[in-house]
Amino acid sequence: MPAVVMTSSASMPSSCKGRYRNVRCVEISHWDLNVNGWDWRPASIRAKGVVRVLRDYGARSEGKTDRCAYRVTLKSAQEWCDAYNSAGDVATAEQLIGAGGSA
Repeated sequence: MPAVVMTSSASMPSSCKGRYRNVRCVEISHWDLNVNGWDWRPASIRAKGVVRVLRDYGARSEGKTDRCAYRVTLKSAQEWCDAYNSAGDVATAEQLIGAGGSA
């Protein structure tokens, strides 16, 4: 099953100034490239097509440049999803997400 990057606004205490956003890599149940010419993505983390959260990067500060924590994390998450999606077998994908097995 493919993985995609999802973002959402984060609720932070009033002492934190600025905007914060959550970044997550989620596994979706199907992949449809023909929905209005765009890649299909679930509307929220609790949507019907979301199978599980693979990685949760947490809340990151959204700045005005490409060097802000949010954009750097977004790029890292997209690279991780690309590696997960291109993993040929289940063992490689499980190794990427850190699933433990019996010894």
